[in-house]
Amino acid sequence: MIATRTLSLVPRSVLRQTIARSHDANYKGANVPFNIVNRKSFAVKMILFLSIPFSLPYLVWRRRLARMKGI
Repeated sequence: MIATRTLSLVPRSVLRQTIARSHDANYKGANVPFNIVNRKSFAVKMILFLSIPFSLPYLVWRRRLARMKGI
């Protein structure tokens, strides 16, 4: 319901332009934020890109435990 109200506020020409511009990249790797030509560099960047956000809650949890123990 809210989405239909929001779309009704945006002019149709703006919606058409954004849809038309969003489909201009049709090659492999167009949807990732870094270059995929060099495979080793891509592997390192992908590991960092995926592992840092995944490990962040565990690092915060470890820091809180360390504060509670007074270390």
